[in-house]
Amino acid sequence: MEHNSLSDIILESMDSLAYVCDIENDTVLYMNRATREALGLSEEAEYLGKPCYKVLQGRDEPCPFCTNNFLKTDSFYAWDHYNELMDRHFIQLDKRIEYNGKYVRLEIATDVTEKEQDFQELKKYLTANELLLFCINMLRDIEDQGEAMGYLLENLGAFWHADRVSIFQIDYLKKIVTNTYEWCGEGQEAVIDDLKEVPLDAVGGLLKKLREVSNICINASGTIDVSKLTQRQIDCMHELIHMITVPMFNSRNVIIGIIGIDNPQMNLELIQQLCAIARLVVDDIEKRQMNRELECLSYEDILSGLHNRNRYTERIQELQAYPPQSLGVAYFDINGLKAANDSYGHSYGDKLIVSAATVLKKVFARDIFRVGGDEFVVLCEDMAEDEFEGLINRFREEVKDEEGLEISVGADWSKGDINIVAQIIHADEKMYAEKKNYYQSAQVGTMIQREVLEHELTRDLEEGKYTVLLQPKVDMNSMEAVEAEALIRKKGENELILPASFVPLYEKQQLIHYIDFFVLDMVCDILSQWEKKERTDIRIAVNVSYATFKEENAADKLIEICEKHGVSPGRIVLEITEKIVRIELKKLKEIGEKLASAGFRIVLDNYNSVLTNLPALNNIKFTGIKLDRSFASAIVERRDVQVEAENVIKIVKKERGMIAEAVGIETSDQYVMLKEAGCIIGQGYYFSRPLSPDEFEKRYS
Repeated sequence: MEHNSLSDIILESMDSLAYVCDIENDTVLYMNRATREALGLSEEAEYLGKPCYKVLQGRDEPCPFCTNNFLKTDSFYAWDHYNELMDRHFIQLDKRIEYNGKYVRLEIATDVTEKEQDFQELKKYLTANELLLFCINMLRDIEDQGEAMGYLLENLGAFWHADRVSIFQIDYLKKIVTNTYEWCGEGQEAVIDDLKEVPLDAVGGLLKKLREVSNICINASGTIDVSKLTQRQIDCMHELIHMITVPMFNSRNVIIGIIGIDNPQMNLELIQQLCAIARLVVDDIEKRQMNRELECLSYEDILSGLHNRNRYTERIQELQAYPPQSLGVAYFDINGLKAANDSYGHSYGDKLIVSAATVLKKVFARDIFRVGGDEFVVLCEDMAEDEFEGLINRFREEVKDEEGLEISVGADWSKGDINIVAQIIHADEKMYAEKKNYYQSAQVGTMIQREVLEHELTRDLEEGKYTVLLQPKVDMNSMEAVEAEALIRKKGENELILPASFVPLYEKQQLIHYIDFFVLDMVCDILSQWEKKERTDIRIAVNVSYATFKEENAADKLIEICEKHGVSPGRIVLEITEKIVRIELKKLKEIGEKLASAGFRIVLDNYNSVLTNLPALNNIKFTGIKLDRSFASAIVERRDVQVEAENVIKIVKKERGMIAEAVGIETSDQYVMLKEAGCIIGQGYYFSRPLSPDEFEKRYS
């Protein structure tokens, strides 16, 4: 049975049992990894084409409880079942789906044996069983996690007649315990805001006791180190003096949180059942986290309805693995989208994007991708050159009928020995050239606009309307900060404006060098201040646009800024993307030699093995690569991404002597996987958000 690649990856990686059977003859068509392991099957011949009642249930005749007559195509049929062959309890979801012109049965079975035992204990003792089960179901049925947790805690409080029910979660990286959710009975004071960041070592005794006393602590006296707390936190702890606590263990048997019942008045003999509820809460937290990560793997761009960059990357990998006989690549860029957003608002800009997508779908049949804010790519597999060119010309004509829409196009067609990466780069270069011609041929007003923009930018820089934040980059083994990345922000009325709102425009208007030189100047000033305090252990990375290096003597300017502050270039890391290959080869070589001889460390930013052309970058002596954030977002769920990351890191380390950095790390699982893949340095919200220079110095001094 053939499978869609993403569906196959998900089915094979999930712990629930999943299998497909022929409804007409009850034969097995597919079993995922979990099912095969549960039944001890290793060869396809042991189950494919065999009767499902024999393989799955150990029966010689069709099952009397077979659900075939209850199946629908638009919803799952849910039922619980005890499997005698496996001696396990399952919750099963059955559905009729169409495959190869006929209907088959898809069945997903989740093992609830342990939970069933817990529930049986609850049923054995609880007189308010229906109420508690209803609360537990809320974790499954309510989409908003905060609302679900609040409802659950409220009902737990009512059952035990408690003053307060709380959930505390542990952040081992920040070494804090935070009161995440809280329900308070009538007349009780809320303490959640005062217990947001309790030092982890203050509750070390409590965690130790929870491991020693069968996972329930009736009296926390003597387990809290009040010397680590603020006076307000001490007062709050006195409020919780009668709290009964149970730990929340994750799948690795690590305590990640605590559920507390404060001053319960009834059903005290049933407090042991809170452990079962704690396991359900952890399951819900982990399930919701998995769903969020799966959403990141979505293949559809919500605004345009086209495939997004995730699908684009995967499609390129497919074409590399199985090259077509011919391939046409077309790159599209909406002209003036940023100016349109600034002048008429983002809703107008969104209309231009939707309009562009509509024309693309009208002209091209498939493989249409939105790969950036204003950029689209179309891949035409096994298409004759004249047909491909005809579609490009038709697209140009169709765009003329769209009011306010102007698009630059770059196209490349090839047959025989297909090199898709080279074609993408070539199409992008053609599009870039056409876009450059578009701006060059624009009216004089556009030139005046650039001059005004340049004047405003230089004025804003001088008046301090831009600032620099520092995000730590940590050693993946020691978890110590070894570097920081300088991130530019523009000061808005009540918030800091992210660079995505202004950098693309400055880059297109050849003004980005003002930003790059400003950031380096700020960084050198910070390093100079640190050196006066004998703080020389941390380097700072700055982003330098390829457009900056197009400026005359750009490398000399970078060196000059360092000299002005008396800062060694060796303390600076320059992060440069592969777009630098757009610079003329001779000039690129000269720049690379100057930067290397001055002592700068140079990192290849946004590295993507599919799109990055390493041979073209040989004129720059890179010391490391910074993996594109797509690796972090997909590495936990996708084994192929994990293998790709490991291979890339081995190659650049062995053949080029470069170290690998990972960016966009937001979860502990991402951290562990990227560390195991060979990343030396990590960066992301898992470690810290961007900080002001003063905050950075205080935290990492």
